[in-house]
Amino acid sequence: MTNRPAAMLAWQRLAAACLLLAISPCAFSCRQIIGIEPEVDGSDAGAPGRGESADASQLCQRYCETVMSNCTGEYAAYESTQACLEMCALLPAGDEAKPNYTNTVNCRLARAKEAEFAQDSNCASAGPGGNGVCGSNCEAYCSLSQSICPVQVSDFSPERCVQTCPALKDGLATQTTTDQKGDTVACRFVQLSRAISAADSATRDADCDGASLRSPVCLDDFSQVPSCEALCRFVLVTCQEQEAVYEDLDQCMATCQVLDSGHHGDLTENTVGCRLYRARNAAIDPSAQCPQAGPGGDGHCGASASNQATGNCDSLCRIVHHGCVEQFNAAFEGDEVSCAASCSELEGAGRNSGYSVMSAELGGNNVACRMLHAVRALTDDGASCEAAFGGAPCVAP
Repeated sequence: MTNRPAAMLAWQRLAAACLLLAISPCAFSCRQIIGIEPEVDGSDAGAPGRGESADASQLCQRYCETVMSNCTGEYAAYESTQACLEMCALLPAGDEAKPNYTNTVNCRLARAKEAEFAQDSNCASAGPGGNGVCGSNCEAYCSLSQSICPVQVSDFSPERCVQTCPALKDGLATQTTTDQKGDTVACRFVQLSRAISAADSATRDADCDGASLRSPVCLDDFSQVPSCEALCRFVLVTCQEQEAVYEDLDQCMATCQVLDSGHHGDLTENTVGCRLYRARNAAIDPSAQCPQAGPGGDGHCGASASNQATGNCDSLCRIVHHGCVEQFNAAFEGDEVSCAASCSELEGAGRNSGYSVMSAELGGNNVACRMLHAVRALTDDGASCEAAFGGAPCVAP
């Protein structure tokens, strides 16, 4: 039979030794022996960081076990438990008592639990993006990419990332089977989850390139023609305020439909494809790229040896021909070449004119002012045609 006072004394001595040695490697095991539970910091997920998923916090363990069990097949949110644990370590824990509508692990855990009964309505929000229920996909994407792929996002401030990310399509916001391709946020989450669990730095760098806003992996089907929907989605997000080249979506769509579609990867042609390329790059350098993504092409989309001096005129004449048919036929007998020759004498005819709505609204007898009103004429039943042909306010001061 055990001597209880002696046993109690032994436990007290052991406890005292543990407290004295708290800075040593044995401290954690001592705390377990004397019945003191490990402390959990509620301010974050508590995991030690990337590469140490085996020591992930209890919260992350519970979350990943739940989401990997309840979100499977086409609704799978992560490709592996390791990727889940390491992504979880970068998210704030949040309040377990009030988990909903926050960009936190606890919110995602709550949705993952609900996914046991309804995968289709819960797995997207239980995944890394949050899908508008546990924070926005863009909020999570920009935060996680800054932590996982700092080199690849060095061109973007976090604020610029959040501003331009909405140009991407959301996709289905799940991962392993549905979002391998496509110019979506969801596809980029696939790449981030691979990068964070990559076996070596070369693989990580390749996956991080794929996760970037200018991803070479997450692209729309290049066998399809570039769409006006894609161009306008990008140009209206990446080119705003002083860099805006359209006043609204209707103007952009109407102008785009006047242009040749071209192909994905066009770099110099006077096409939708070239402007889409420039609009994507405007996420990095809006001041240079937005005029090139705009209605005129700024001599870059439409560049050739024969039109260096009239880089914006071919586009202006095509647009005004469609928006102001009667006036165009009267002035140029329907001949866009004659129109371009006349346009070449105006200020701003050549490349790098720096077109924007703001600059065009200053008025004057120049291409920019006429371009703005030609674009307006496409959607205002020709009310702007007089100005597009040099009437007020597109007159010399």
